Amino acid sequence: MYGLRSMQINSINTSPAVPVSKATTPQATNTVSSDSDHAEFNLSADSFSSLVNRASQMPEVRTELVDAFKARIRSGQYPPQDTVASLSHVIGSGIMQAGKSASSAGNN
Repeated sequence: MYGLRSMQINSINTSPAVPVSKATTPQATNTVSSDSDHAEFNLSADSFSSLVNRASQMPEVRTELVDAFKARIRSGQYPPQDTVASLSHVIGSGIMQAGKSASSAGNN
């Protein structure tokens, strides 16, 4: 359905401005095209270097969130009961549909 796209940096501009824009070409109804999206970033070398340095200082794992979810799981608060009920309904419906498909295929 949706594929992953990689990001490509063609050049680093030495201009001081940092404008960001996104242009989207109108699409025909019910079509998805990855060629229509375009983003342009004009960063100075110093700005880019600063962003890279800041990103490298960020932790790969947000331990406070991991610890919070671990605590919710241990206490029985995660996943929420409405999520479990909805998931059970979807799985049960899928099993019922698969059973109907299999029995109708066997009758042919």
